[in-house]
Amino acid sequence: MDAIENDVYVAYQIDNGACIAMDEFSISQISSGFQIDSNNTVFGVNGFQQKAILRTDVHWQMQELYITVESLKIEMEAYINDGKLYLHQKQQDSNFEKIIDLQHDKFFLCIVVL
Repeated sequence: MDAIENDVYVAYQIDNGACIAMDEFSISQISSGFQIDSNNTVFGVNGFQQKAILRTDVHWQMQELYITVESLKIEMEAYINDGKLYLHQKQQDSNFEKIIDLQHDKFFLCIVVL
């Protein structure tokens, strides 16, 4: 898997106090489309490290998303199959699963783990 791009960006937020995060990411072309690997670190007293892998088709539509936050013991997986979004999240000792019928040919998905 050859990387198309490797980069780092720094984010800063001050709404509820200072927060600085750094994301190291790489974009690679894979046989089914593209893969984005993200290693995001939030600095500070309540900081954490979140790792994500996003796989898309050749048109950049999401196919699979995996997110882990080891320090908070959170794992999340989302994938699309036959027009449905399948979500599975493990946090501490609980599991959450949901299936959402997208009812659209095109869609946009944004998932935030806090």
